[in-house]
Amino acid sequence: MKQIFSLFLCFLSFCLYQEKISKCYAAESWQEDEIALLRQIRKGLSDDTPVDLCVGAITSYDNRTIFIGGSYREAAGSYRSVLLISRDGGKSWFDSGVWGAGSHVFYIHFLDARHAWFLTAWSIEGDQAPYFIFRTSDGGHNWERCKGPLPGYIRTSLCWPKEFAFEDQNKGNIVFRSFDGEECKLVSSDGGITWDLVRSETRCSPLICHDACRQLLCGISRKYSILTDLDSGIITIKMSRAAGRAARNIGRLPLFYRFNGINVLPQCYGH
Repeated sequence: MKQIFSLFLCFLSFCLYQEKISKCYAAESWQEDEIALLRQIRKGLSDDTPVDLCVGAITSYDNRTIFIGGSYREAAGSYRSVLLISRDGGKSWFDSGVWGAGSHVFYIHFLDARHAWFLTAWSIEGDQAPYFIFRTSDGGHNWERCKGPLPGYIRTSLCWPKEFAFEDQNKGNIVFRSFDGEECKLVSSDGGITWDLVRSETRCSPLICHDACRQLLCGISRKYSILTDLDSGIITIKMSRAAGRAARNIGRLPLFYRFNGINVLPQCYGH
């Protein structure tokens, strides 16, 4: 019986190992191109190029698990996007490791404690298409990326998401507007992995289309705020309290970074 039990444990361990390896390969399959692009960007940057952490998107479902989105940036634009996660209310942070080269995370949406999405935009010389949507169904432990860049139906790269919402964990919609006045709506029935076009038309004046992204961002919760101090090199995350009471500091992040190959490390430790 002991031998049979030992064989069973070995088989179970092997299955779990194979599952882990298959997940790694699945994660790497879409990131191979991103790593290659990141290496190309890195070739044009010297080791002493200053890289800053630029963050803006922040949200939480329960005030304990908090997501912060942004990018590591140098003078010409984004080096790569970043999604930071705290599981202790902001006391400590770690990089989720899910990113796009030359991109910026500018919007994060929670449906419930397990289901969330974030949007990345190509961000060399300004946010613009292509956009990618990432989703999690386990509270941010694992992430999937949508199949192909969005939107595929607007000719110009200068476009912004006007609407982005999920009715449940599967049904979602996103509306893009371009600077030329084009608008298209796409829907997903698989949680944001694939998207189908349901409407494409010219609706608005080019003079107002650049405000589309601002309209979307206005819907972000104002419970959290982010303050960047260039003198101290510290980013402070604050959470508002009851009316009439000052917001309290819940966490800090280093602002300045240096290169370590294609990766980045904080220049100043201990903050």
